[in-house]
Amino acid sequence: MDGFGAIRLDRGRVASAPPAVLCVVEPALASFEAVRHAAALAAGGSLALVAPRLPRDRSAATHLAAARFIAARAGVEATVLHLAGVEPVAELLAATEDYDVVVVIDRRDDGSPGRLADVAVRRVRSSVLVSRRLPHGSRLGGAIAFVAGGSPALARRLADPEGVSVAALPYPDRGFGGDDVVGAARRADATLLVMPDADLRLAARVARRAPCPVLIARAVSASCAPATALAPVGA
Repeated sequence: MDGFGAIRLDRGRVASAPPAVLCVVEPALASFEAVRHAAALAAGGSLALVAPRLPRDRSAATHLAAARFIAARAGVEATVLHLAGVEPVAELLAATEDYDVVVVIDRRDDGSPGRLADVAVRRVRSSVLVSRRLPHGSRLGGAIAFVAGGSPALARRLADPEGVSVAALPYPDRGFGGDDVVGAARRADATLLVMPDADLRLAARVARRAPCPVLIARAVSASCAPATALAPVGA
């Protein structure tokens, strides 16, 4: 499972059952790394791929086909979730409620942010992994930086395998806008930064600036998550 155990949120608790993972495929090369991370999370569970057609965006059909192949190479048979396409963001958010972890990309090929990263962090009610490329030879769960305020059970689950390095970080000082945590993760050579969902604005900022993939670990179940306004999707 690429270095760590399965994550599943059930009534606000972490269980050992394999997770249901949804990987969002955008028309960007970063989607290939995202599906590798999604396949690692989904080992023993299920993996679905979805490529919402966003306004003023090109088709991700080619990237979706490649993502299925990459998942199969990783030992996971991925299904494809099709959206009606009338309201792609709203439909995607509704679909995510059936999954334990949602994986999105951090950047597109031109360096612009992934169009669904902020929306996922702020609006998806399950855990969210904001994926980004790791140095060659690094594993997603090889060196985990865990921010205080999340679930201790989740930290133990992530740190189960022998040889995994775990760095415990204090909760970010809001005065620094999360830059203190980003710097600490960089100094720790973290391959995964685990953030609690106490402040989603701060979590989204950390996810944009971190040097490694960031997992926003939900502390509550979808049925208990507070409703918030739908974040706009940038062009």
